[in-house]
Amino acid sequence: MRDIYMQAKNIVSEVAVPATGFEIDNARKSIVGHIQVAYIHCDKLMELGCINAHIHFKSDRKTMFMNKPSDESGNRAYIHVGVDPEKQKEARAKVAREHKRKRISEAAERIADDARELDRQLDNLLWRYQRLIQDAEKLQQVINEPNEPETAEEQASYER
Repeated sequence: MRDIYMQAKNIVSEVAVPATGFEIDNARKSIVGHIQVAYIHCDKLMELGCINAHIHFKSDRKTMFMNKPSDESGNRAYIHVGVDPEKQKEARAKVAREHKRKRISEAAERIADDARELDRQLDNLLWRYQRLIQDAEKLQQVINEPNEPETAEEQASYER
C-alpha cells in the first residue's frame, strides 16, 4: 500500500487515498445484499420441506427410517419412511435441503459477525482519525503563530 503520508511529506501533488467512504458503503451494501439473498434462499428451502434427521435402514436394507435429534429427555423420535422408492427419494431430498439450509445460515451468520466486527473496528478508526484531525488543527494553530516574539517578555523567555 502506498504511504500517502510520506507522499505528503515529499510534497507530491496528487496523493492517492487507499479507500473512500463510498467504497466502504458499497462493500457494506454488497454484504447486506448477499446475506439477504442467503436468508431468502433458506426460507425457500423451508417451504420445500426440510427435516433435521439422519437416514437409516432396517436390517433388511430396504426399509428406510429417519432418526430425529434427541429431545431434552434423551428420547429420539424417528420417522418411518418405508420401502417406497419415491418416499425414500423425497425423504433424502428433505434431509439434504436441511443440511444445505444449515450451511447457508451458518455462513451468513459468520459473514454478518465478521461485518459487525469490521464496523466496530471502522468506528474505532474513525474516532482515532478524529483525534488526529484535532492534533493536525492544533499543529495548524502553531504554524499560524507569529514567527517572532511580539513582546520583550516573550523575547526574554526564549533567551533563557
